[in-house]
Amino acid sequence: MLYLILGTILNFYTNDVVIKRADSTIVPTIGMVILDNDTIIANDSSQAEILYPDSSTLYLDENSRIVASGVEERSVFISVGRVWAKIKKLMKGESFEVKSPLSISGVLGTEFEVSYVNDETEIRVVEGKVNTKDEQTGREVILEREKMAKIRRNQEMEVREFKLKELKKWHEWKKGHLEFLLRKIEEALSQGRPMQASRLISQGYILARRLNLYDEYEHKIEKLKKEYENLKEEQGILEKRIKEINVYCNAASLDLNRKGPQLMELTAKINRLSMQTAELEGYVNKQNAFIAKQQLSFINRQIDEIESLIKNIKPQTIYEWQQRLDNDYQFLRNALKMPGLAADKRSKVQYTSKRVEELRDRVQRIKITLVKDMSAFKKIKLDLVKLKIETNQR
Repeated sequence: MLYLILGTILNFYTNDVVIKRADSTIVPTIGMVILDNDTIIANDSSQAEILYPDSSTLYLDENSRIVASGVEERSVFISVGRVWAKIKKLMKGESFEVKSPLSISGVLGTEFEVSYVNDETEIRVVEGKVNTKDEQTGREVILEREKMAKIRRNQEMEVREFKLKELKKWHEWKKGHLEFLLRKIEEALSQGRPMQASRLISQGYILARRLNLYDEYEHKIEKLKKEYENLKEEQGILEKRIKEINVYCNAASLDLNRKGPQLMELTAKINRLSMQTAELEGYVNKQNAFIAKQQLSFINRQIDEIESLIKNIKPQTIYEWQQRLDNDYQFLRNALKMPGLAADKRSKVQYTSKRVEELRDRVQRIKITLVKDMSAFKKIKLDLVKLKIETNQR
């Protein structure tokens, strides 16, 4: 299959690679276009592969950072770490340079490695020729196959030979990379990071095909993909449930605030009715029929007001609140025990759980008072049945 490459792209990467563009930090996608002045960062146990329009390739090792300065001229600046370049033969007027704080290395078509670590640059040539300049002294040398230059801060450039067998070809993707990648997927899933797991699974498919190991690893990758889909579904359900619980808490709190004054009024009216009933009993015992009948008329109006107030309060709603909040609180406590719960989800669950607990305790206190008031009101009405009969017989 023939691919037409119209620009410089991030052809492949594993694990934790990010791109800084202007003031933004981008989690890259395979195949995205690299722009001038993009900073490409390969963190611990991560690597990246940059592909140019002529199929030249630049590999970025772990713990490395480069700036793609002048993508069309194919120039990169390495501020830390190591790169390996495999450059096609350049046409007249074309160039490719790898710069570090201490050196500039230009090529005409070659394969070479440049590193910059601890204020020291090393350039090793695998094939072809590399023109290397010491930025401190201005000295330039042409390095050929199995030649290297070492440049240290405030020291003369050292040029010597090296053996290719000494050079670890880290830029070649291996089965070990795939095994490591699969372990990173398992780790992301166990820690509840489905987005990271999804990116790594995509990398796993591509790397397995590159290494012609897809048939061998298909089952394992598919199994991890299924785990990812289950985790995503579970976290989606949890996210939706948390949102529903918070919406319910908002509505219950608002309704509770409206009912608050009514509940206080209900308690006051029932207490007043209790005293009035005691007074009625006194009038009945003293056989003061006229005053007893007046008192009974007033009590009947009070009972009507209390029953109307109870109808507005709807005690059943408060009992339902209590049941719903108990269930939500238990759900959230169980959610905290979910394996692989991500830190941001855990924080949301803890916040919502605390909110539900506080509202549940508030409703519980109101429910206790309401049950007490309703019980007292029921007893008063029973007592009034006898008093009404005695009053009407006078």
